[in-house]
Amino acid sequence: MKVLIAPDSFKGSLSSVDVAATMAAAVAEVAPGSLITEIPLSDGGEGFTAALVRAAGGTLEEVAVHDPLMRPVKAVMGLLDHGRTAVIEMAAASGLELLTPEEYDPRTTSTYGTGELIRAALEKGCRRILVGVGGSATVDGGVGAIQALGGRFVDRYGHELPPGGGALGRLEKIDLTPLDKRLGKVAIEVACDVTNPLTGPEGAAVVYAPQKGADAATTRLLADNLGHLAERFKADLQKDIASLPRTGAAGGLAAGLAACLGATLRNGFEVVSEITGLEKALRKTNLVLTGEGHTDRQTLYGKAPYSLAQMAAQHGVPVILFTGGMDMEAADELMQVFTGILPINPALMPVEEALPKTAVHLRFTVIQVMKLVVETGHSPSRKKRKDLS
Repeated sequence: MKVLIAPDSFKGSLSSVDVAATMAAAVAEVAPGSLITEIPLSDGGEGFTAALVRAAGGTLEEVAVHDPLMRPVKAVMGLLDHGRTAVIEMAAASGLELLTPEEYDPRTTSTYGTGELIRAALEKGCRRILVGVGGSATVDGGVGAIQALGGRFVDRYGHELPPGGGALGRLEKIDLTPLDKRLGKVAIEVACDVTNPLTGPEGAAVVYAPQKGADAATTRLLADNLGHLAERFKADLQKDIASLPRTGAAGGLAAGLAACLGATLRNGFEVVSEITGLEKALRKTNLVLTGEGHTDRQTLYGKAPYSLAQMAAQHGVPVILFTGGMDMEAADELMQVFTGILPINPALMPVEEALPKTAVHLRFTVIQVMKLVVETGHSPSRKKRKDLS
């Protein structure tokens, strides 16, 4: 049996690398003769750096940066291709998981630390920078990151704006002349985990600010402020990007990198699958096991497991999704994509109790599924599925 294990992370408990290792051990226990390939995934969020470094045989380097509240913190950057390519996970410097729930406040959180990671890549002489932008604590339109690279965002009095999305309404002028000149010699690609635009009813603030601590009034303020920022992008930089897909990723960080640095915005899964050789691996497998921490309608909007299932369908390979929890309102649509979906959390167990036991529950569920596969002698059906030989 040829099994490809390609999960996303289980946020708050296991990285995608750890999830893959747990699943692989369970498969090997039930079917020891199987040829198992592990390709941990990410769509630009948590696990982006680890997944690419593992796949490409790169190295990790620790960098001193500032967290979303401008406190000193250490973040990890990946180096690939003999140091020519840097892999940056914005969540490592500007992510929600760096804060306690009491500290969530997108009016004051900043992407400054992400800009410091980009600067560290410049200092390493990198010529290509991949920036994964999921899991942010911010809605500052990327202003903090550009400030860390030398850009100026000033009010009517010529004063630099303070950190956070709450101050963007006071923006009077964008000045990029002080930007780090080395930026002109690098290609920056942004791996986005969502397709939302910067502004509008599906924009960065309206859809995601509540997840980052914003109440209704704060969400309206941030939406207005991002609209104002978009106007300044257009007036000062001649970049009309407010309604472009993916510009709303990471609280508008994608928009700031595109408008100010000329970054290319890409589907995060495509970036990861390209570097990991995922499609090549799919052509050589009979069964795919994937996973994520929670499955709901957002999974259908391009999350890594969904994109993987779409790719696998083109090769007639069945895909089983293991999830920490599932929203049954999206069940019918999800079942059209995946061959099977298995929640791993035992019934009636509260989330706070289940999280520390994720690896145990995952292993148990994978073993049960693989026993069925082995004992029946075939994988779950899919049109044009491949034999298991």
